[in-house]
Amino acid sequence: MVETPGAVAGEGAVERQIRRGYSTQFGGVTLTALDPVDPLTGDANGDSKVLRLSCGSVDVLLAGDANADSEAGMLADPSVVLDADVLKVGHHGSSTSTTDAFLDAVTPQEAVISMGAGHLRPPGPGDAESSGSPRRDDLPDGPQRHRRPYV
Repeated sequence: MVETPGAVAGEGAVERQIRRGYSTQFGGVTLTALDPVDPLTGDANGDSKVLRLSCGSVDVLLAGDANADSEAGMLADPSVVLDADVLKVGHHGSSTSTTDAFLDAVTPQEAVISMGAGHLRPPGPGDAESSGSPRRDDLPDGPQRHRRPYV
């Protein structure tokens, strides 16, 4: 495993702690930080970076592990532009993220869920106590919301 600060310093790059409102450009891409804000909460998921990448007419929102509270904070801030063509769904598709209100504000044409092997679980006993990972029978709801799931 590569130690991030060491790898950053080894490349001569500058490490930067970014928060909502930070923006930079490289090539034809604009990167804007939508979350977190200061002070950080101490919750690794709630403090997760949410980034918006814009290149020409294409916008991609990378929701990290942001939870429903983080999403509510972004929704309440009129300076945060959430509309995007592609959404990397928050927290691996967990039930703790990508609320209906957030999804309605983002209005993605495509959504991507990043998860490890074996995390798409079949329906069964213990669903109420589950980690909230998506179930196979949840995925057909995507087209009903005019979205195609990719796993």
